[in-house]
Amino acid sequence: MRRTVALFAIVGLLAACGSGGGSALSGADEEYVDAMMKSYDSSDAKDVFSETEARCVSEGVVGAIGADKLEAAGVTVSDVAADEGNPFEAIGKELSASEAEDVVSVITDGDCFNFTDLVMKQATGGASNPFKGVPEKKVRCLFDSLLSGKTFKSAMASSLLGRKGGDDALQDAFGDQSTILDIMGKCDLTPNELSGS
Repeated sequence: MRRTVALFAIVGLLAACGSGGGSALSGADEEYVDAMMKSYDSSDAKDVFSETEARCVSEGVVGAIGADKLEAAGVTVSDVAADEGNPFEAIGKELSASEAEDVVSVITDGDCFNFTDLVMKQATGGASNPFKGVPEKKVRCLFDSLLSGKTFKSAMASSLLGRKGGDDALQDAFGDQSTILDIMGKCDLTPNELSGS
């Protein structure tokens, strides 16, 4: 389904950015944040995040994980700066479910940027916009509802961090017909609008 593909592309973009946002970071934590910003400077993430937003997210993710856990998992500052894939997948299995969700909360909870605005920009931009013809108010309602759900956040945490079953959990979160039907009713979306026909 085209809309599901668009949503997965957004998740991939966030993983590629490899971001975070917190306070009272140690010197070792700051080294990881600086490495993320070096990666940001040479990546397509600049088309999505401002420098301020990227630093906020980087600080949050490093603060939620901690340099000690990154080092123990073998994720070096050089790995992060080199931006080879998603370095946080290496520690995904080392995090508790709560820690993984803390990482995703940095991205989704709005302290660094409006997550719905980001998702809408990615989902509706370009010629292949799968929501073409759907009123913006309805699209915003859809994403506000999807992105506020604990099931989605938990699934996104697993997917971004490469945890076992993460991609399946994310697909299940988007494929939960009961939840989607409830959101469609709330947002006054028709099946034709959601399917892109």
